[in-house]
Amino acid sequence: MIDEVFQIYRKHFIPAYGDFTVLALAKPKQILIEESNVLSHLAQALNPELSEAVQNDNSQKARNHLIRATLDLNKLLLVELKTSLDKVVLDEKKRLGFNKADHDVIKEYSEFIAKSRDAKRYEVKHIGNDPLQSIAMYEDACHSGFALYLSLDLSKAANVSKLFRIMTAKEFLWGLVAGLISSIIGGVILFYFQGAG
Repeated sequence: MIDEVFQIYRKHFIPAYGDFTVLALAKPKQILIEESNVLSHLAQALNPELSEAVQNDNSQKARNHLIRATLDLNKLLLVELKTSLDKVVLDEKKRLGFNKADHDVIKEYSEFIAKSRDAKRYEVKHIGNDPLQSIAMYEDACHSGFALYLSLDLSKAANVSKLFRIMTAKEFLWGLVAGLISSIIGGVILFYFQGAG
């Protein structure tokens, strides 16, 4: 049982934890609490002063806390990915910052959303029954979101934003110049007609 706890920790928890902390630049408090619970139960599972039954019970509790933390981490990561992607994907101009065709960005974003929804539906349908499969489905959704997120060229996105600001400023200046010229022409015409009358 303890070997399985460490296997889940290495294979599922650490990747999700690393991805979340890099993307969110934060360590979620609830996950830190769950980690503490896992460690406490593991310490008891390896306590030679306790009976084998109590040790086994603590191993199971450590596993349960780790699975809960891993599920929660993947859900937090999905939210963080969606929030980050929404800022770019849902803005037609900012979408130009991706190193892929616009239709591919929209398709991959839709696939990410569909996989996220499928993972949540599976988890709800199989609560307490198949948590490792739920984790695998959340991981698949997260991988899709990260693949799209990593195809975003931040310098290209910044240049696109800068270009659109310059274009907007030029449009404003041209509008201002056209308005001034129209005012001058209108004033000259008005002056001419008033003087002629």
